[in-house]
Amino acid sequence: MLPIVKNSILFKPSILIVCIVLLTLVVDFDGLYGQDAYEYLRYSKALTHFFQSGTHPGDYFWPLYYPIFGALLTLITKSPIISLQLISIASLAVSTHFLKRIIDTLYARPKQSTLYVFLFFVLSPYILKQGISIMSDLLALSFLLIAWYYLMVFNANLKARHLYIGVSFSLLSIMTRYPAFVILLPLLLQTGACFFKHKQLVQHLFGLVPIALLIMIPHFYIRMENPSGFIQHEWIKTWNISHLFEHEFTTIDGTQHNRFLSIFYIFFNILHPGYMFAGVFFICALKKQLFKNKNILLLMLSILIYAFFLGGIPFQNKRFLLLSFPLILIVLYPSFNSVLSRFKKQSYLLICSTILIQIVLLFYVLQPLLVRNKLEKALVHAMAPYQNNKLYSFDVDIALQGRGLKFEYKNMFLIDRIRPETGDYVLFNPKKFEVQWKDKTPMKNWNRIVNNHHLEPLLNRTDGWALYRISEPKK
Repeated sequence: MLPIVKNSILFKPSILIVCIVLLTLVVDFDGLYGQDAYEYLRYSKALTHFFQSGTHPGDYFWPLYYPIFGALLTLITKSPIISLQLISIASLAVSTHFLKRIIDTLYARPKQSTLYVFLFFVLSPYILKQGISIMSDLLALSFLLIAWYYLMVFNANLKARHLYIGVSFSLLSIMTRYPAFVILLPLLLQTGACFFKHKQLVQHLFGLVPIALLIMIPHFYIRMENPSGFIQHEWIKTWNISHLFEHEFTTIDGTQHNRFLSIFYIFFNILHPGYMFAGVFFICALKKQLFKNKNILLLMLSILIYAFFLGGIPFQNKRFLLLSFPLILIVLYPSFNSVLSRFKKQSYLLICSTILIQIVLLFYVLQPLLVRNKLEKALVHAMAPYQNNKLYSFDVDIALQGRGLKFEYKNMFLIDRIRPETGDYVLFNPKKFEVQWKDKTPMKNWNRIVNNHHLEPLLNRTDGWALYRISEPKK
């Protein structure tokens, strides 16, 4: 084994967490970007208030465990933003640990698993991006990898404690991000077949069922009136195999133009540099005997089923590919060993080059994230003097509200036909929305304001965002 990673202190979960925390401080990123992050923050605050006062937190459409853990940690840290970001960072460390354990268990002689996981998982730009963001993906992934490890071990040794742990973390993963069910389905079916095949294990149903119900209590408590409502998600209702061969989608979220057909997008976590720049080389280095391993075939089946599921959704988001990425890394691990063995004399050069490439790609991937975060902070600072008024806006209004600005918010997407009054404010970026939201409610409302009212400019940014005070109607 290469001495620089033999017992690398950088690979210890606690040290890894510290290093990633330092990264967030260096790039001045608090984890908040986009509407999803602010919804996690909002509901985490509501749950914290619920734990403290007993006031019902209200309904919530998404899975609950990320904001639940955020709320519990907030009781200690007193900061929901810090708590949610720390959960993502810790989840990256836990995922790293169990990814390595799975590789070490599957392959009899894992020569360079530490190095491999560090280079292609920890330093993977999209993984690190989610690791410093307020998003539920890495928490779900950490639960998924824990579940995969223990169910894989259970199927080999039939120890009940491994079954209990595996089933529990499977449910936690699913109740953190529902699509985890699609990835776990083949493994759960295999585990179920193994479970019922051995009659001595059936008695454990009396223990598994209460545990499953306990884990699902938050979902049924919060979503008491409509516990199966998440199945009615727009993307599930509009799922169609034909979407695999499309790259432009018009949905309630506007029109999305993508460069590639979805049938190519679903394999971005193998081919895209933001995930794995060396993916093509490792695929070419795969050996036939690998396909004789039942565990590897199960991993491949899960990867393909999940890819097929994503391909039928009328939407493309590289973040959704994260859940299956570690499974791909597990399958490709022997290829890494083969490449390293073939170029043994150049191994140090390859390692240093890989680290450099990953760092460059990381800052390329983080750039839009950091720009958006900086924009939201700047708008909060600029908008502070105008608080306690009615504000018409779109896209950034959730960020302003999440960061504590007090306005009577009027979302230009949610209101079919707005009727502003003199003295109201509008914050909008027509340049940004003119393509995706052409002939949609936000642009229609903006055009209605411009055509019917005089606007007093108060803020004009070079990126297109502008704040106006609405004056008297045009005659």
